[in-house]
Amino acid sequence: MEVKLNEVLTTHLADYNANSNLSSATGRRVAKDTTIAPTAVVTAARYPLGKVYEMIPYDIIPEANQQWAVASINNSGCADRIRVWKDAKDQIIAFISYYESVWYSFWIAPSNSNHEYFYGTTVMMRDTDTVLSKVFPYTRNRILRPAGAPNTTEFFGWKKSGLRAEDMTQVKIGRANWLRTSIKIDNQLVTEGFNPSPWLKPHEVGYSYEKNKNCRGVEALVLTQLKQSIDIPIWTDVGGNTHLLNRLAGDNNSIWYCLQKQTLRGGRTGQNYILKATTVPFVAFENSLEWWTTYFQLSDFKYIDKAFVQKPAVRKLISNAIQLTEKAFVDANSSDRTYWNTKQVAAPIGRLYYWFCWCNFIYSIWPQCPQDHLVNNYDLLQEVTLSSMPTVPATKMWLQDTMPVASFFQILKRAVEEHKADPDYPQYSRTEDECRSVVSYKPMMLVDTLNALSDVIKSGVVPSKPTRWRIQEWHDEIVAQSWKIKNVNLDLPQDMFPKPVHITIDERKYCFIQPISSHQLAEWGSAARNCVGSSSYAQKIKNKQHFILMIMLDNKPRFTAQLNLRGVTLDVSQIKDIANRNLNDEQKKEIETALSLALEQRSQELVKPES
Repeated sequence: MEVKLNEVLTTHLADYNANSNLSSATGRRVAKDTTIAPTAVVTAARYPLGKVYEMIPYDIIPEANQQWAVASINNSGCADRIRVWKDAKDQIIAFISYYESVWYSFWIAPSNSNHEYFYGTTVMMRDTDTVLSKVFPYTRNRILRPAGAPNTTEFFGWKKSGLRAEDMTQVKIGRANWLRTSIKIDNQLVTEGFNPSPWLKPHEVGYSYEKNKNCRGVEALVLTQLKQSIDIPIWTDVGGNTHLLNRLAGDNNSIWYCLQKQTLRGGRTGQNYILKATTVPFVAFENSLEWWTTYFQLSDFKYIDKAFVQKPAVRKLISNAIQLTEKAFVDANSSDRTYWNTKQVAAPIGRLYYWFCWCNFIYSIWPQCPQDHLVNNYDLLQEVTLSSMPTVPATKMWLQDTMPVASFFQILKRAVEEHKADPDYPQYSRTEDECRSVVSYKPMMLVDTLNALSDVIKSGVVPSKPTRWRIQEWHDEIVAQSWKIKNVNLDLPQDMFPKPVHITIDERKYCFIQPISSHQLAEWGSAARNCVGSSSYAQKIKNKQHFILMIMLDNKPRFTAQLNLRGVTLDVSQIKDIANRNLNDEQKKEIETALSLALEQRSQELVKPES
């Protein structure tokens, strides 16, 4: 949105051109030349990387096709050293690739293999000191190993986490010595602890994403296809390609495994884990009412009395969560792969744990909170982001002494209802927690209010107590009080509209106002529920770097506009409705018309002779 200014207003507002860091002639910012010189293309010799053979069984990919792929890779740049094969459904079934001195391949077991194995992989490299020092720079480096630092004594027993050079077979290609290993991964290998990425590459010295980005993209597609082709239950959501088949190993096909993999979103720091494998090993776990009752009594919920967990209503919530978890685990072992998800199994207990986190927080402020408030609002508390709540002791003490707990629940309820009813509500205040199968919301106005309350208390000023606990009124009052404490009141220029200008369009009454002071701007920000009251906006008005217009509609605060002068054009760089909502095209057009009329009225005032 922009408005052309006449010569009178352009001259009158010239200072804003000088301070806007824009070219007054063009109204545009001057950008630096970021042109990148083209990179020269280097043609490689025919087989500089080696003429490897049978990287994939010839009954899956014919020998001639593989020879073509190897020759093509030898003459390709680093980012393109991969060749793939697809089936009739356009799904990748195999690939050969080269990266950092190592050839590696991957293929999915054909459908006629009768489940003898899941997939296969082959690795080949030159048997030279140069290559070996790159691939195996330390004794601990091995190929076909689990990612990270696996526990070699407990979870990963396969070849002590990978293969060394001595475990590979030496072969001849021409006159050169090569090392080769080819493995078909079956149920036995996985049970024994073989659980690396299907194509985990050797030690990546001087790793560069740009050099390998095309390979990585293909690998992601292959992983998706592999997951879809396996018809035995796997955990489709665990660890990407690193833990593809680990459901078959150890205690990984269990409710305990599903729970200890989850991290709740939106919870308190330090209370995000439902179970920790380090503190609750598999042998100590039991999905029963008594076990969970004891667990929650012993957990780090310092404000929850142990007797609370034994209350019949609370034990009923625990029992319901256990039953839902058992059902989800039965479904996860069915042939329906939509249930092969650890998060779905853990969600009922995840919601229960999250509720206990909320109970702990509420009891930290209101120790005498009635049990019914907590039990009856079980679902409501799932939908509010706990991490957005206050942690400052003085703030919590003020709430305890001043605010009824019932009013707090009512504010949360209204905040969730507003979120759900308004599709334009800021997305950053919305959190989808798959570990609970719940969408939770950050009550933005309550959070702003509590942050401002903390600032007022910290300053030593007694916070204003609302006459009634309506969040809008409380927010406006406490935020304005906080801002005035923290910011000096600046007098602001009113070159555009020294006094309010009233324009009527189709019986809608617009009023354009320039703030007279930074405190007035802050009060407007509170009323319009946006951050325009921050000191940066006021300072730029003071420096004549931009304009801020406060626009009322039918005598109520509505729109906030930021404008920049670009030559003879007044550009509306942003304009927002209440709570930073966007305007539709019809609203923008009407405000643009009203602003043009207001500027014309101001222009006529400037050319009137002084009386």
